[in-house]
Amino acid sequence: MSRRDTATPSLSALSFILRHPELWPDGFEFDWANCRTCAMGLAASIWGDERNHFVQDIKRLFRIPLLEAEEIFCRWTDQRNPTPADIADRIDKYLEAKR
Repeated sequence: MSRRDTATPSLSALSFILRHPELWPDGFEFDWANCRTCAMGLAASIWGDERNHFVQDIKRLFRIPLLEAEEIFCRWTDQRNPTPADIADRIDKYLEAKR
């Protein structure tokens, strides 16, 4: 994927962006514990309204079922605070399972 391929909202683009902080908006600091600064907040700040950073907004943005959006972005019982790469890995695993 190239930087050019990240202009349109997609899970694959978000996975790529999560792995490349140089593509994050200026001043964005990732913090999974805060919806505004987690992967959903990153997606909202890149492709949408920064106020629309909740799982319901993200499911609409990526056109995925709510339960799947929650599984990707919210359910992290195995780790307290996942990293951007952890979330990118989960996105990639989800996309691979859908093929």
